[in-house]
Order: sequence, then C-alpha cells, then structure tokens
Amino acid sequence: MKLLNILKTAAVSSALALAATSASALVLDFDGTLVTDNGAGDTDAAIGAISYNSGGVSVTTVTSFDGLGFSLLGLTVNTTNAIAADIEISATDTGYAAGAGMPSNVNATLNGSFLQGNPAEVQGAFYVDDGNNEFSMATMVGPGGSINVIGDNVTGMTNTNLSDPFSMSIFTTIKAGTFASYDATISAVPSPVPVPAGILLMGTALAGFGVMRRRKKAA
Repeated sequence: MKLLNILKTAAVSSALALAATSASALVLDFDGTLVTDNGAGDTDAAIGAISYNSGGVSVTTVTSFDGLGFSLLGLTVNTTNAIAADIEISATDTGYAAGAGMPSNVNATLNGSFLQGNPAEVQGAFYVDDGNNEFSMATMVGPGGSINVIGDNVTGMTNTNLSDPFSMSIFTTIKAGTFASYDATISAVPSPVPVPAGILLMGTALAGFGVMRRRKKAA
C-alpha cells in the first residue's frame, strides 16, 4: 500500500536518529499479545518498524521522528478473510520530542482502503500523552469513530502544548465479520508561534521612527 511504503521509508530514514538516542520503544498490541520492536514475533529487522502475522491478519506499525518536532506513528492492517470475532489492534511509542512547551498540531486519520462484511466495521481512536506512557489515553485527538465502506475515513485534530518526551497511541478494533485493509496514523508537528501584538506594534513604531529620521536628514 502506498501509505505503508511512505511510512516505512520515514521509519528507515529516522533509524539512525533512533539508534543514536535509544532503542525504539515501539510496541504493538495484537489482541492482548504484546510485540516489541525486534522482539519475539516481529518479522521486520528494521529499527522503528514491527511486522506481525497471526490468524490471517497481518499488521505493520512504524514510528518516526526527525528531531525537529515532526513525529509520526502509523499502523497498517490487512485481513485475508472475514474475522470470526472482534480483534483489538493497537500501537504505541514513547520518547517523541516536539520542543518542550511548544504548541503542536496533532493530526489523526483512520482510512479504509478495503472493507467487506455484514456488517463491516473498523473502530479507531488516537491519543497523545504528556506523561510519556505506553498505551495512554490522556489526551484524545478528535472524537474517534468507525469506518464501514471503502474510502471511509475518520479524522481528528487538536492543538496542545506537549512536554518532552511524550507518547502517541493508536487503538483500533476490527468487528466480527469484517474483511478489511486499513491504515491509521497519528502525527505531531510544531504549530507556528504567533508574534505577540505588542512586538508587532513596537516593530511598526521603530520602522516609522526610522522613516522620520531619514526625512529629517534629507531636509
């Protein structure tokens, strides 16, 4: 899937940064089975990526941050047929950095590229946590929701001050009877910091004073 390739490229490009700071703290929760980055069950040797397969369901999750405030967590899930019972699939990572106390725009998307079933449903929810805890539900990004047909998507956005380090988490549930392929992503990027009105006024006044001085000299 195109999104998966983009996310894996981002994860690989940030592998050196991850290795330079600490081992990736990426964790996948497959219906109660925890899989850590390069731990038992992870078939992807790259740092910052986990691939896991079980019972006809394949999952890839990736993490990336560039050291400049852009942080991303992605989850891609594919089933080979309709599942018999609900499956909960979640991902989390800690140690993201956005610039302590700086406001960040946090965006989340759940997108269904293939959905069949009667009914077909995938539920998703996204969270960030200033306390840097795994699978934390401290601050929800958007309302979360469900996708039911191909092309359905759920999006959310929040602007919040994030302390360094912080964590991000994705929670999804595939409902029984659903045959699906979907992507879920959450990303944080520093938002532009507005210049205080007083500084703008001061700059305008100084500029005007400079013009007046030039005019006096010319006279």
